[in-house]
Amino acid sequence: MKLKLIMLVSIFALGLSFSANAGSVADGDSDLVPDTFDNCSALANGPGQGSNQTDSDSDGYGNACDADYDQDFLIATSDFSTFLAQFQTTAPLGPGLSCAGVATPCLP
Repeated sequence: MKLKLIMLVSIFALGLSFSANAGSVADGDSDLVPDTFDNCSALANGPGQGSNQTDSDSDGYGNACDADYDQDFLIATSDFSTFLAQFQTTAPLGPGLSCAGVATPCLP
């Protein structure tokens, strides 16, 4: 009898643990990185795109959303294509991390 009760309680606890973690996580650009940790939340730059949240200058904006990778306040040839892409789109590319523009390095 005790074994059946222990099994029943165990199955119930297991079911609760699975349901406690169920639910959706916001990922606006579908790049497999939750928006909370995404350094470019409106443009896909996750593991499926190969860039996997690359932020060369550690400013909190991923390279996919950052027009000035090296923070030299100049838009060099390497920065130019991203700069143009940001101004040729009608949709905003999205914010960076909450520490973007405040702390360098900006880590999630």
